[in-house]
Amino acid sequence: MRRWLILCGLLPLGACARDESGATVIARDSSGVAILESRRPDWGSTPQWTISDTPIASIGTVDGPVDYQFTQIVGATRFEDSVIAVADAGTNSIRFFGADGKLTQTVGRTGNGPGEFRAMQSFRRSGVDSLVLLDRRLSRVTVFDRSGRVLKIVQLPTRYVATYRLPEARWLAAEEEGFVGGMFHEEAIPGLHRFPAAVVVLDSTGAMIDTVGVFPGAEMAYVRWNGRLGSVQAAFGRSLSFAAGRGQWFVVTGDYLGFDVYAIDGRHLRSVRAEVPDRTLQTSEVAKYNAALLAEIPDARARDDFARFLQALEAPKKKAVVSRILQDPHGNIWLSAYENSFLPAAVWYVFDNDSRYLGEMPVPPGLRVLEIGEGYMLGVTRDENGVESVHVYELTR
Repeated sequence: MRRWLILCGLLPLGACARDESGATVIARDSSGVAILESRRPDWGSTPQWTISDTPIASIGTVDGPVDYQFTQIVGATRFEDSVIAVADAGTNSIRFFGADGKLTQTVGRTGNGPGEFRAMQSFRRSGVDSLVLLDRRLSRVTVFDRSGRVLKIVQLPTRYVATYRLPEARWLAAEEEGFVGGMFHEEAIPGLHRFPAAVVVLDSTGAMIDTVGVFPGAEMAYVRWNGRLGSVQAAFGRSLSFAAGRGQWFVVTGDYLGFDVYAIDGRHLRSVRAEVPDRTLQTSEVAKYNAALLAEIPDARARDDFARFLQALEAPKKKAVVSRILQDPHGNIWLSAYENSFLPAAVWYVFDNDSRYLGEMPVPPGLRVLEIGEGYMLGVTRDENGVESVHVYELTR
């Protein structure tokens, strides 16, 4: 069995090592899996990185040209030359904006053909110049170049909703991911449930190569309502999130402050953890969650009926520690505090590329972070009318 060493010094397993900042990392081995635990953040209580107070670039308008209006952004990315690509499920299009913020081109439309979409689920950059978009309804991934030209279409097994590009022309796919990933189970009884979700590796054609893991999916609240079984993700419930990069993939389940690292073949390489903040779910937080859900419903009668439905649901006693994971170009791992599509996280937790916990990084209020790049943070805000805008903030390390 391989012996793992303390990250910050060549000390025996189970020993404690302090670096110059006073942080402590404990390492141990569990059946060949490295367990790395940070006892305190390197940064202490003050972040060592900063985010600009105002955006260095913004795209989006309420009353301006329609090309600059967004209603359902599923992803956005910024290239090295400051060109920004935005995928909007509201129009089933991808729009490209130059460094000056002006629209340069639009690709995509509603339909079933190449470069057409029915239900955009996620959109992200892969490598330097490729773009990857998942259409949930069509169960397929479309790969674009940075000019919006379709390079490849991969048809997926119908039940997979999360896809990440891996080396060797492979894909990581999962049955669930994030707030919209919770599957409905007709056989469930009323109460809280967290059903398992399989993670597989697909080849370049979308054929399954292997099942590489089974993880707990979204935490769902079920209730029998008007004679029928209904469900919604539990208030501040745990969910499943992934990231992939540098020949590995990363998993967050929301159970603890940390993440797990896997090889492409599914081998569990290490589990990274830090001290867990208080997870007690307050009644006021449930009320805030329900209010945000209800705000999405314009019809007053339907809103009142859904409010009664929400009141009948059971809420967890503990809230998810984290919800989402991103990796930046330096290999640092960023974990969001609890968030969903209408309640963005106010704080992200940062681990360096040696899996050492650095500390908390506050982000601009209302910003749903989508990408952390070289010297910038990109995200989306949403106003009270549901109109979305893309913003880029300077990130100084």
